[in-house]
Amino acid sequence: MAIPTVTQGVSPSIVDLVGDTPLIRLRRIERDFPGVELYAKAEWKNPGGSVKDRPALRMIQEGIASGANNAIRELGGVFGIAVLGAVFSARGGYASGTAFVSGLAPEVWVGAAAVAAAAGAALLLPRLRKTEVSPAVEEVPVLVR
Repeated sequence: MAIPTVTQGVSPSIVDLVGDTPLIRLRRIERDFPGVELYAKAEWKNPGGSVKDRPALRMIQEGIASGANNAIRELGGVFGIAVLGAVFSARGGYASGTAFVSGLAPEVWVGAAAVAAAAGAALLLPRLRKTEVSPAVEEVPVLVR
């Protein structure tokens, strides 16, 4: 017996769910403003539940499209291998098990310190960076009476 599968209404990717948020008509508020139609965007319908989903998606897509994401990751990996290889070469070698461990132990400590320093820097970055409004965010006109 085959197991039925439900595919209608299932999105292949979370990216497909960002945007196209519904508009909700605010009829109760409209009563106070005859001749005016007032709508609110239901941004909580985005996967992250926020208006920030659109600009975040755009930034990620631009980073991937420009190749910056891959280049930074590759440079970080190459630099890390070079530094740890230099530490290993300076402290140990392949001549014996003892020589290998003598080079490996400092290499592990240097690697752990580098990861800890990077994590500390990552925690500080959002506080140092100035934020600007992304052009992907729509401006909503405000009705002032």
